[in-house]
Amino acid sequence: MDAALVGLVGALGGGVIGAAGAWGAALIAFRAARYQADIQAKSNHEQWLRQVRRDVYVTFLIKARRGLDGPFQEVLDRDQTIGFVGIESDELDALIAQCTAAYDEIEEAEAAISLEAPPELVRTARDFVEDLSDLVHGLRLIALSPSTADITQVGAYGSRAFQGFNNVAAICRASLQD
Repeated sequence: MDAALVGLVGALGGGVIGAAGAWGAALIAFRAARYQADIQAKSNHEQWLRQVRRDVYVTFLIKARRGLDGPFQEVLDRDQTIGFVGIESDELDALIAQCTAAYDEIEEAEAAISLEAPPELVRTARDFVEDLSDLVHGLRLIALSPSTADITQVGAYGSRAFQGFNNVAAICRASLQD
């Protein structure tokens, strides 16, 4: 083989190796850029989800706190002081209506929690709402039959509901910290 042919084969071989190296480098750069874009997209999604959850949690906690500080607290205060014996029918009906309205708002907010929250929070919020439901049901039983209703249960339902609220708030906080 003469020197020119060897030079040509060497140049072509070097060009092929160089092109393959450049193609390999481009492929590595493309994969790295795609990986970085995927990481950024995941981070953006997690940030968006955290904000959605925060908004849902805040709405739920505000409605729950409003109900607990309002009509449900009035029920517990009454239960711990003068009780329900001798309460006027109209007064009890108004209290039941206020508690029912607060319960309905809290239950609506709990539906959003069930869509957005982790399973532990969904269960805890559901338990809290069920405790409020039991409390409202206990009040209705008092209204229907004051002499046979188990009035002592009202305080127990209320205490469980207040503790349930504290549990929900703690899990909301922990969920947003993760």
